[in-house]
Amino acid sequence: MIEDGPELAWRPRERPPRRRRSRRTTKLLGAAALLLAFGFGIAFGEAIHDNPKPSGPLTVGTTFVPTVSTISHP
Repeated sequence: MIEDGPELAWRPRERPPRRRRSRRTTKLLGAAALLLAFGFGIAFGEAIHDNPKPSGPLTVGTTFVPTVSTISHP
């Protein structure tokens, strides 16, 4: 029979210390995200501005002037 001594008791595994991001990296990532969002906002606004609004029906009148041609028969 196996005896459970204090050296065999269950112990949680020790984790290595977590590496934290530096403040500089966090600030750079935040600035990049803000610039990206600003760029998308500008592009979206320009796309909406460039899209023409539909107007009412458009009628185009063209006048055809008949031409007389003389055909010579051989």
